[in-house]
Amino acid sequence: EWERNFRVDYTVQEGMLKGVGLSWRNAALRGNDTRDQDENRLVVSYSLPLF
Repeated sequence: EWERNFRVDYTVQEGMLKGVGLSWRNAALRGNDTRDQDENRLVVSYSLPLF
């Protein structure tokens, strides 16, 4: 059984979308006794100053 994970992050540096962050996460699980599983996630984030 083995598992592989990776993550790629990017934050927009300038322009109208400055500060918007994108994160792509991928996971793969393989094994002899279990079903193979793949997972992809796209996360969009933005920091909003409160003060």
